[in-house]
Amino acid sequence: MKNKDLLRQLLQIEGLLNPIPIEDHIFDLASSQTPLSSKIKIGKSKSLFPQRREIFSGVGIIDLESKGLLLKEGIYENPNEKIIVLPFSLEQALGDIRVGPKYFYFHPKKFPYEFVSLVAKGDIRKLFFNCLRQIYHWQGIEYQHLWYYPNGFRSAFIFRLDTDFAQEKEIKKTYQLLKETGIQGTWFINTKEHQKFIPLFAGLKKEGEDIQLHCFVHTLFPDYQRNYDNILKGKEILQGGGIEVKGFAAPFGAFNLPLYQVLADLQFSFSSEFSLSYDDFPFYPVIKGKVLPLLQIPCHPIGVGRLLEAGFTPEEMLEYYKTYINWRYQNYLPIFIYDHPQRVAQFPELFHSIFNYLKEKGDIWLTTMEKFYRWWKEREIAQERKIIHRIKEGGEYLEDGENIKSLPKVSIYFPADLRRIKRIKFGLFPNLRLRVKGLLWKVNKYLKGKTK
Repeated sequence: MKNKDLLRQLLQIEGLLNPIPIEDHIFDLASSQTPLSSKIKIGKSKSLFPQRREIFSGVGIIDLESKGLLLKEGIYENPNEKIIVLPFSLEQALGDIRVGPKYFYFHPKKFPYEFVSLVAKGDIRKLFFNCLRQIYHWQGIEYQHLWYYPNGFRSAFIFRLDTDFAQEKEIKKTYQLLKETGIQGTWFINTKEHQKFIPLFAGLKKEGEDIQLHCFVHTLFPDYQRNYDNILKGKEILQGGGIEVKGFAAPFGAFNLPLYQVLADLQFSFSSEFSLSYDDFPFYPVIKGKVLPLLQIPCHPIGVGRLLEAGFTPEEMLEYYKTYINWRYQNYLPIFIYDHPQRVAQFPELFHSIFNYLKEKGDIWLTTMEKFYRWWKEREIAQERKIIHRIKEGGEYLEDGENIKSLPKVSIYFPADLRRIKRIKFGLFPNLRLRVKGLLWKVNKYLKGKTK
């Protein structure tokens, strides 16, 4: 890897405690002396499909849409030489800010779509951490990193709510459901639409709900000044109602560089935009070689509205979420989902079932985005109450200085029919339909976001 800053940030996300030199072990397309580069062709690589190999454990389909090494095995591994070669550039992939419509493949028959980051950054990060662990294993060195969650939890759950254009009765019905199920939501408020409800949200905050900013006008502008004016006005409205905000989520999950400059200047601490990343660990974006100062807390971008568009029944929607939850839970990954109060009010039984399914597992941290942000900042500075994840020849363990908890070995592979996915992904008519849907989405976004 050429970019040392990117490598340091990846190791910080993982919380690696005993780093070793890896420059002679992990190579990518940008490495100055990549093994095999003289033997393998470079061409357009749309996606990297996971195989049933340890290095792909917990890794989904990695969409790339860029040039790469055309390796037959996808990723080259040589345990004798202790070498791994990734077929793409880590720096280019993790710094990519392109956005496009993308199918999500957890359901066996129906694929919902959303406009998201064109590159699957979360799966790339997970893949890189798998590479690290593989190198440590080959070297016979115990792998030690800070655990991702407090108190030995296996995963964490956040329910993000974008209020958009919800009615008062839908907001109240959603809160009642959260209260009944013992879930605290993170609410991102459309302040222009809900200005008269600010006292209601101030009351929810006192009850333990996490209240943050979505917008004043429900749009994201391409320039700094209009974004600044829009976000500042929304922030001032919430502050005027006694609600201090640290977090932001852009309308439509959109992202651009002027937005992040505005959020930094207005002293926000975290944000969540699935056009930058989704299904990922929290991270500080590194774009054009510059580390942006706000913690990005990605979520899963598919909500009930997209499932309805794809023709899902309520029973199939529950199956979709259970499959997603299991995939994340089994791989010790965060479970952050989002929706809108109007959808919760429309399908209360569905969300009851989702929340109860999560709670039945018993070892998922049910939290909010602000609480998770505070935890992640504490983890970054490795305060005293840290939990260490140790991986060695004999097994995996969590250790907090006093107690040791054994973890089952995880080798779980992507739960989908890859042949079917390839047909859907690269077939002419499905792609054509997706382009038409994408065009309609852009028109709808423009009409909704147009200001007077």
